[in-house]
Formats: sequence, C-alpha cells, structure tokens
Amino acid sequence: MSRNYSEFKSFGRGSGTADPFYVAFEPQLIVTPVASGISPLSDKSGLIIKRIGKVPLSGFIALDEFYSVYRKYKFSLDKICEAEMCPPAERPEYVFRMGQFKGKTPSQLLLSGTKKEDLLSQKDFLAKNAQGKYEEDNKRGIADIEKAIKKFEEGTLKPSSTTSFTVYDSGPRYFPLSQAQPYQTTGWNLKIICNTIDANKNYFTISWEKKTVTINENIIKAVEKNSIKSESVGLKLEEFSSAMEEAMLIFKHAQDARLSDHLNYAAEHKDDWKNNSGNGKEKSSKPAAKPVAQTSAHQTQQQTSKPAEKPANTPANEPVENDFKDVDECPFV
Repeated sequence: MSRNYSEFKSFGRGSGTADPFYVAFEPQLIVTPVASGISPLSDKSGLIIKRIGKVPLSGFIALDEFYSVYRKYKFSLDKICEAEMCPPAERPEYVFRMGQFKGKTPSQLLLSGTKKEDLLSQKDFLAKNAQGKYEEDNKRGIADIEKAIKKFEEGTLKPSSTTSFTVYDSGPRYFPLSQAQPYQTTGWNLKIICNTIDANKNYFTISWEKKTVTINENIIKAVEKNSIKSESVGLKLEEFSSAMEEAMLIFKHAQDARLSDHLNYAAEHKDDWKNNSGNGKEKSSKPAAKPVAQTSAHQTQQQTSKPAEKPANTPANEPVENDFKDVDECPFV
C-alpha cells in the first residue's frame, strides 16, 4: 500500500452498513517526457478515492477536475464556518444522502412531483436503519418526511432552502478494456456533496456506484440493473480537509520538480531552436535527449525541499534524475 494513502475508518450508509471499512485517498502521478515540451504531469494523473472492505469501490478524479474540486472545497470551508457562527433560526430540513433522492429535501421532492408513496418508502428505510452512528440523523429525516407530507396535503408546503451543494460528480464512467467492442466492463460513478449543516458534523458525503455496463463505440450502451452496488459515507471536516490538502501538496511538489527538468532541457537545447528556425537545413551537433519514461509518484515521499540540482559533470544528453517510479497507465476513463 502506497505511503501517500490517506485513510479514514468509517461505516457505510448503504449495503453492508454493519461492516467497518476504510475510505482511502491516493494521489496518482504519471509524468510526461521532458522532451515533449508539454505539461509535466499527464492528464492520466489524478486522485483515486477508494472504499476498502467487503465491497471494494473506487472512483477517479482527473488532475484538471481535482483543481476544480479543491476550489469548491475551499469555498465549502467558508460556508461551513458561516453556518456554525450564524446558525439559521430554524433547524434546516433533512437532506437525503444516498439513493435516487440524494441531495434533496422531502419538501423539494413533493413540490417537484415525487409521489407521497415514494417518500413513505424512504421513511421505512430510515426507520429500519435508525440505530448506531446515524440514529439521530435518520430520526430527524423521518420527522421531516411526515411534516412535509402533512403540509403538502394541507396545501401549505413551501420550498425549503438547501444547505448542501455538489463538490464533484463524475457522471457515468467505465474501465476500458483492450478488446473489440461491444464488450462488458465495470462502470462507476463518484459523487461528493458538502452538507454545510450536519448534526453529526459529517460535512462531506462521498458516494460510489459500481455496475456492469456494455460498451460500444466508446459509449455506455446498457447497464445491468441487478449488478448495481452503491455505498455512501460521511467524513468530518478535518478528515476531508486532510485528504484534500495532502493531495494538493503532492501534486504541487511533482509539478515543481518536473518543471525544473523542463527548464533545464530547454536551456541545454536552446541552440536547437535557433538552428531549426531557418530553412531546416542546419542541425544541432548536440545529440537528442533521451525522453523520460512514464512514471508514477505512488511511492514518492512527501517533501517540500528544493529538488536536487543536476551535477555539473552530468552529460547534456541524460535527463535529471528524480524520485518517480515506473507504473502502467491509469485505467480510469
């Protein structure tokens, strides 16, 4: 297991809720060749979020998506602090954390056309699981469902203000296979929601979904309904913050370390650019640099110190050594 893992022990809110498991955050770094002249980190780099237990689930946030998630996470800190310092006059309405009604309140569902019978079914589900860690939260949900239905039947129900927002939603994705299409493979969804007000202070809810899908023309054409497995878990502010800040530190360190290599390569080959800018007949006498192999920082120790400078006697056609190790390309799509 990588030293860059951030793990948090928790209990799920979906199937298998009696079994403890770990939520793991693993930054994955795949670097690009120095001679390619593009970004130091491949677009296959990103953050893997796993549920480790009897039902292993995983999702992947690509690097460009991670920066957006990080900005929303920073925004959520302000909203959580604001809600704690200036709590609303009335307790906010219960927000469903999983299933088809995830992120909605009972009032919002009834006013948008959801049948009363569907909400009563959710009420029964909450009642069966009103024990242990989520007892208080589920009892609050049961009371709010009953209250919303009563007001709806009386014609006095009004929209409730939401206290949650989506930090990340992958949408339907899948693990590609190297074979002729159509074929079946594992599809997945990953969603992160911030709940600015939570009785248990589990401000961030992470949800996974795993299913068998049929791929044709690089598109999900069908889903086996009986194969769908889902799980949702709440994390406290300090847990989610620790994972986000650690991942950002690792990505930034890797970018800075590789940027130095790119600049060194450009300086060593500045004559190449001059000679090749004319009619193309002139060529540099310097041999081409060997490209750096695709690598990963799964095993890289976290550090903020300046990368070691290249020794003066290092030949110009050899890349600067770094701490990264070779890995295969990320399988997520």
